[in-house]
Amino acid sequence: MKAETAYNVIQALPEEEKNRLFLMLGMTKKEKTKKVNENMDNLIQEYKEMALKILNDRKAKKFANSLTPV
Repeated sequence: MKAETAYNVIQALPEEEKNRLFLMLGMTKKEKTKKVNENMDNLIQEYKEMALKILNDRKAKKFANSLTPV
């Protein structure tokens, strides 16, 4: 049997059986933490704010240039 075959079989197992297999192998499955999602949400919010600031600055410059007398 090749490793790819074993991998595909493990991926096909339900979560309960995967956990049981990991226990048999003496491994612990790492649980995903909510903190990662919170950090990602914070980063997304910061990037949105940065993008809006850049767009507003460009809009303000363009508007200011159109008001200057020629």
